[in-house]
Amino acid sequence: MPALRDTIAALFGRAATAPADATVTRGLHLRARVVDGQRQLLLSRRDARPSDAEVRTCAQHGDFTTYEVTGGPRWQLITDLGHAAPPAPVAPTPGRTCGTCAHATPTPYPNEVECTLGWDRHDGTLRPTLTGTPAWVPVPQGHGGLPLPVLHPAHRCTAVIGGNRPGWTARP
Repeated sequence: MPALRDTIAALFGRAATAPADATVTRGLHLRARVVDGQRQLLLSRRDARPSDAEVRTCAQHGDFTTYEVTGGPRWQLITDLGHAAPPAPVAPTPGRTCGTCAHATPTPYPNEVECTLGWDRHDGTLRPTLTGTPAWVPVPQGHGGLPLPVLHPAHRCTAVIGGNRPGWTARP
């Protein structure tokens, strides 16, 4: 089926700027798009879900070497895991970020810091009170054995101390 291979290649050629659509044999509708460097091919029909054989055939003709399939009542989405672009490094942003806080300690891993304020200062929410001043309400959660919150240095501080005051403190 060289026509299918050519159709899918043409769709992805146009999908770099916006989703591209085509209808192929037996009314199978294809939509190609690129999301965060990952190719995605949506297969759909008006009346029925595309078959698993159609998914395999489109994946093969679209040169999807490693892929994941999700689906609904009338569609199946193929996400190409083999052509994914690596995530771009995130540079710390100035301001109240964890990487610039006195409570952040580096971990052995790049792009990670631990917050010494602990989970009780992160697990909660600010809720309005009758006076209009927000109050910190603890919301305990499980953390899979992590003793302290592990965050990216560019993460905006969400910790609080002493009621509703921000937990971020500038490094000396």
